[in-house]
Amino acid sequence: MYPMNMNANLNQINVSETDLCNRFARILEGRVLESRDGLCVVARRRNLSVEIAGRPTQSPLVLDALFSFESMDTLGRTLNLGETVILQEEINRFIRALQRQGILVTALHNHWLFETPRLMYIHFFSIDEPLSFARKVARAFRLLEDNAFDDDLLGSLDDNFKDTFHPESPKAPNDSLNR
Repeated sequence: MYPMNMNANLNQINVSETDLCNRFARILEGRVLESRDGLCVVARRRNLSVEIAGRPTQSPLVLDALFSFESMDTLGRTLNLGETVILQEEINRFIRALQRQGILVTALHNHWLFETPRLMYIHFFSIDEPLSFARKVARAFRLLEDNAFDDDLLGSLDDNFKDTFHPESPKAPNDSLNR
C-alpha cells in the first residue's frame, strides 16, 4: 500500500513518485506525459488507420488514450481516470472487460465528424491502487488487440475487485451513487 502524502512518505516504502508513474506507464504500454505533485498522466497510442475528411491522421488528438492517477488516500488508493479512442465494434467487449474488473464507465461519445472508420471515445474511472488499475486496463486492451473476448482471462474477475471503489465507500465521488 502507498501512503496518502506521496511526496512525504514514498521514500519510506522505497518507491518514488516518478518510479510509481513510470511503472504505471510501463504496465499500460504508454509514455509519461506528466509526473508531479502526486499527479501522473500517461498516453498510449492506439494502432489504428484513420482518415478525417479523407485525409490520413496520426494526431494524438485522434489516436492517443490517456490515463491518470492522483489524490492518494491512506490505503494507497487513488482516483484513476482513463479515456481512449475505440472502434464501434470494440465498444461492448471493452466496456464489459472494464466493468467486470470494477472499473466504472462514465461516458461514451464521438469527437469527430467525417472520420473513417467511425470512432468513439470512452471515459472510465476507479478508486483503486494505481498499479492495480493499470493492470486491469491493460488486460482490457489486450482483449481489443487480440480481437476476441477471452472469458478465461476475465472469467473469475467478477468476484476479485473487492478493493476497488464501491458506492458505499465513505468518499464516494457522487452522492447519487450512495443511494
